[in-house]
Amino acid sequence: MYNELKNINEDKEMGYVYVLYNPESKLVKIGKTKDPRDRLLSLSNQNGTKMKYYITDQMYIETIVERIMHNKFDRFRCAKGEWFKNISFNDVVKTLKELCNSEDFKRRNYKKNNRI
Repeated sequence: MYNELKNINEDKEMGYVYVLYNPESKLVKIGKTKDPRDRLLSLSNQNGTKMKYYITDQMYIETIVERIMHNKFDRFRCAKGEWFKNISFNDVVKTLKELCNSEDFKRRNYKKNNRI
């Protein structure tokens, strides 16, 4: 899974990856955003449900990380694209934290950071 970090081009701007859990639908969303506050407000307002969430630190390679996470949990994907069913919010967050703490991630994100 983490080897994908070596094969994908980086983003040009910094962003975040988030995991969102909707307790009513029991679905988990894995997404990316440049503005997490605005994104979470937007998603909460769409259905009026108070959702549980986790947001990474700001990073340069959020598109890569989001894609890796989507691929990792692909078998749980709903037709809605970024929404996943029958997975634990805590397991997704744990996987995301492990990815962001990996040496490949740190090296790739650091390298991109120093180019700017």
